[in-house]
Amino acid sequence: HMKLTSKILKDKDFFIKLTLVFCFSISWLSISSSFQNLLIINSNEKITITQLINFIRTALNMCIFPLLVYLFVKMLTEINDFRFKKNLFYLMPLGYFLSQIPGLFYTSNSMENLQYILSSINIIIIMTLSVRVFKSNEILILIYIAFIIMFFVLMNSFLKDLIEFIFSKDVGKMFYGSMNIIIGENYIRSSGTSRIALILLIIYSTVFMNSISSQIFKTIPLFLFSIIIFLYESRAIVLLLIIFIISNLLFDHKFFLKNIKKYLIFCLFLPFLIAIQINYVHSPASFVTSLAEKNNLSKEKEEDFLCRITKCHDDSLRLLNKNKIFTSSGRFNDWNNLIRKFNFKDNYSIFGYGSQGDRYLINQTASNGVLYALVSSGIIGLSFYLAFSFMAFLHIVKFFFKNKDKNIISYISIFILIVIGIRSLIESSYAVFSIDFILFYMSFVLAEKYNKILK
Repeated sequence: HMKLTSKILKDKDFFIKLTLVFCFSISWLSISSSFQNLLIINSNEKITITQLINFIRTALNMCIFPLLVYLFVKMLTEINDFRFKKNLFYLMPLGYFLSQIPGLFYTSNSMENLQYILSSINIIIIMTLSVRVFKSNEILILIYIAFIIMFFVLMNSFLKDLIEFIFSKDVGKMFYGSMNIIIGENYIRSSGTSRIALILLIIYSTVFMNSISSQIFKTIPLFLFSIIIFLYESRAIVLLLIIFIISNLLFDHKFFLKNIKKYLIFCLFLPFLIAIQINYVHSPASFVTSLAEKNNLSKEKEEDFLCRITKCHDDSLRLLNKNKIFTSSGRFNDWNNLIRKFNFKDNYSIFGYGSQGDRYLINQTASNGVLYALVSSGIIGLSFYLAFSFMAFLHIVKFFFKNKDKNIISYISIFILIVIGIRSLIESSYAVFSIDFILFYMSFVLAEKYNKILK
């Protein structure tokens, strides 16, 4: 231990690495914080522990900004050959978030939203510096930090929902639609909880699973994460889980064929069947005692074993109800309202309405990355966003069809890019500072480092 400690302390970049790890952790912990958290110092009321925690995580996130800017500028001055082409990917997301600033000045949008821009720039700088100072085996510490924080958030939300579900006597009580408070006024929706379970499953199966010798202990986390995904009945996340499994097949045929039963049984079939049995407990259909009253089922269907197992007669289950599975959950109306209210003239078309422009216009999330980029940063910001997204797409294509050296870092990065990239079609996702943005940008930078497009 003394030799290891001595070796670490002798590393010439030890303190900057420690600083980046600290700043990365602060950025994660600052998610869902707001500028309002800082205003407790002007409050005459008694300050609670929760308010103090929110104040600290918001204040620390703002305090690391000047430090990171200093380190970033210092890095630029030390680079003798700063080629624009080689460093293009650093500039695009930076340009995108900077494009959200002008709209805050010429509209009545809240200047407090500058915090989200600042938080995004923090992550951009942290990852830009990290890929330069961390070695390939050291960069995994950032993935470990992300995994640990998301795991605790998942457990906090899921266990609350599970306890409430078990002791609830309400007819129609489901995991879907639940909202959990995290540190005061901050909350996470059921789709967010499901999304975290999927990301944890991806990280576990790509980084941790191979280091476990026992087949039982290898499989249990896959099984539990998958059950959580199906319990929350987020159609998009279930689809992304299937896409991840198919992508595994394209990535490594031998590995997938060897483990195909494990993935199909423990990630799809069993979790699906168990989840619908659990959700059926409080379903309105489960309270109907007469077989004749169960949605007017025919005798033939009553005798259908598969139908009884999958609860095909239960219209309350989103994953089985044909009338629910293809609905947009109001997204089409939100998209139409955003386009209708967006002023395509003057400065609005150039720089949009500033950060959180969707909420400024319709008091609702855009539920689409492209639309959010347009209303919050205009054509200028949208151009950066689309260019950034296109380069991520090129990384994915190269990974599957050209790059023969598929190391673990590029492996996990590409799969996260796929999942979050698709999710951005129905959520604001990485277009705004969030878990999605941190994961997407981290994965993009790591892919650029270990799955290079630009030489």
